[in-house]
Amino acid sequence: MYLSFFGLEQPPFQALPSPAYYVNFAAAEDTALSILFSITAGKGVIKVTGESGTGKTVMVTHIEEQLPINYRKVTIHSPCLNAETCLKQLCHEIGISVSERDTELRLIAKLHQTFLQEFTSGYRTIIFVDDAHLFQPEVLKTLCLLSYLKTRGDQQGDKLVQVVLLGTPALDEKLETPSIEDWGQRINSHIEMPRLDEVEVMHYTNHRMKVAGYSKEPVFDLKAARKIQRLTSGVPEVINRLADQLLVTAYKCGD
Repeated sequence: MYLSFFGLEQPPFQALPSPAYYVNFAAAEDTALSILFSITAGKGVIKVTGESGTGKTVMVTHIEEQLPINYRKVTIHSPCLNAETCLKQLCHEIGISVSERDTELRLIAKLHQTFLQEFTSGYRTIIFVDDAHLFQPEVLKTLCLLSYLKTRGDQQGDKLVQVVLLGTPALDEKLETPSIEDWGQRINSHIEMPRLDEVEVMHYTNHRMKVAGYSKEPVFDLKAARKIQRLTSGVPEVINRLADQLLVTAYKCGD
């Protein structure tokens, strides 16, 4: 509706995550570097939490682009009904054939063999679990168990796979479930997604406008950004919705 009015090629505040809209703020880059370090240092299970809309999916896409080429990236998007279903989905993503008769232990054995073969060939595997807070506790426990697969059965063996759990703060509560509480305590790296301050909101909104094709003077000044930050608490997804509404209003008013 307002695209031609602002000279835009696409909606600047659309909900779909896109690496083109990633803004390299200091806090965001520190978060990305922390996740990258935890992965390459072999931390095992890495937990990344943030309120819905804080940019976890975009962050993962940015991180995937920074990982060494010898890392195989696998993402599980949909919450699984149970551990066996989740393992079969993981096998499918990796290209491992499974049958209805495969038990949970058999599936883990197949994954272990594949991870070991890839490790021998110089490759590493990282599993991103999106919306991990929606998974059942026992499924999370099984995914955490994969991070304990090693090249050897003793303490000297190298870890074969890294698991990154991405979720809202509800993930912390899920990991405190009595049946898996001990697994939650074994997570070595916990990283929180930052929110945007008023200056970052100003740069964020104007950056998205520029990527979408806007080429004139910045639309959002610091005064506007300060109000947006206060109303949205600096959550990018909420900022997008409000900024879109503001563009609609400006279009209707002809200003």
